[in-house]
Amino acid sequence: MKYLWIIFCLFIVSCQSAGKLKSFEDALNKEQYNEAFSRYSKEKTDQMDIWSKVEYDFLNILINKNPEHLLCLKHYKEFPNAYAPSIILCKILFDVTISNKYDNQDVLRLESYFKHVSNEKSYILKHIPKLLK
Repeated sequence: MKYLWIIFCLFIVSCQSAGKLKSFEDALNKEQYNEAFSRYSKEKTDQMDIWSKVEYDFLNILINKNPEHLLCLKHYKEFPNAYAPSIILCKILFDVTISNKYDNQDVLRLESYFKHVSNEKSYILKHIPKLLK
């Protein structure tokens, strides 16, 4: 009986979360930028890791087109030539906020990283063109 109750509770929780965003990737795919953006606490942005800052900035550009500043910019300025996807993507975001375009070489660098090092966050590639809309 105890196990049936646990299974029932898990079923209820899974039904309640159906249709809700599960991840940043899910938000991009469903184009639910505002809902995803609302999950970030503006007061805690200084405590975010670099990838979370990039996600925040990415969503901020999609929603506001030209945000006042990028959270990831400090990291990009410290390591402008880094091969890390977060830094390359931050450069793309920075370019978009300044000139409403990005360098395709940066996208190729990201593709190379995801192909040769890790494809964990490669879903972001197909969403980069949305930054220019």
